[in-house]
Amino acid sequence: MMKRATILLLSLFFAFIVLLIFTVQEWQREEQAEWMPKVEFQGDALSDAEKNDIREAVMGEIIPYKLEYDLINISVKKNNGYYEIKVFCFSDECEYPDVYDFSYDGNLVLNGYILEAIPPSERAKAISVALQNEEVANLVFAKGLEEETPSVRRILPETAVKFYAAKTMLSVTWTKLGKRPSVVSALIDPDVWEVVQVWNC
Repeated sequence: MMKRATILLLSLFFAFIVLLIFTVQEWQREEQAEWMPKVEFQGDALSDAEKNDIREAVMGEIIPYKLEYDLINISVKKNNGYYEIKVFCFSDECEYPDVYDFSYDGNLVLNGYILEAIPPSERAKAISVALQNEEVANLVFAKGLEEETPSVRRILPETAVKFYAAKTMLSVTWTKLGKRPSVVSALIDPDVWEVVQVWNC
């Protein structure tokens, strides 16, 4: 009798474990589905196979900054055996998108980018840190840029290494166009929130 009860308890225990594993897997699948952004294609007509190849290549290269993308628009132009690809990545948290320029011939190559999908709190912090730097503040006021709204952009490690270190950086830039254009730009290390380089012209 005791042996039968033990077998029954073990069976119930294993059934519970199986149910728990299944439930956790379902939660993970649902969360992953929620995190996956909507992807749209524009431009030249593509086959399903071409779309899948380009989507897989692009999704492996674009990395948001402290947020999730909600919509990714992939614009494709065929050009003599390769594809010119412009990717716009939007987040509901941000006013501006991340924009990537790629070329693809089986291998994806990043040709350029403008990454402005930055959480508002991080954007405000970067501007504040830049203005707390005496050199930056003096240049902004000397060039009459205090009324201009600065851009805040993310700099990828492969670019940042040329100026500071191989890590993600933020740039804060004031620009005034016209007869006497002026630019003041500060490169910021967001790990320590310090200005590490300043440019002006």
